[in-house]
Amino acid sequence: MRIETLDDKDEYRRLHELVFGKSDFDVPDVVHVGIRSDGVTVGFVAGFWLATNHFYIQFAGVLPEHQKHGHLRYLNSVLKDDITYDLMVRNTNTVALGMVLKVGFIPIGCIMKDNNLYVQVQRSLING
Repeated sequence: MRIETLDDKDEYRRLHELVFGKSDFDVPDVVHVGIRSDGVTVGFVAGFWLATNHFYIQFAGVLPEHQKHGHLRYLNSVLKDDITYDLMVRNTNTVALGMVLKVGFIPIGCIMKDNNLYVQVQRSLING
């Protein structure tokens, strides 16, 4: 799997809608896509910089036809050791929560948003 930066905002909206089924969002500053060796895009990681060494992952997902094949593991190849990463995972999304814990994220808190409970997780040199 190779990782590429995606600059096409319309293409990101299309990918996002395939995974999440909604389009009422601002396109994040940075979008990385995971592409198989045959050129097929399987998923994305998108977010924004909080500081020069601190990145917030706003969205990450695998396209529906590629789910349950282990492709979300490519998230680990996007992560750099000298950057701190934060994200929130809905507490009911046990697959995503398990995956981020496997790649070095640790829970740092919980937050209620839109009547849903989210687990805040972080990966950094200190904890990852």
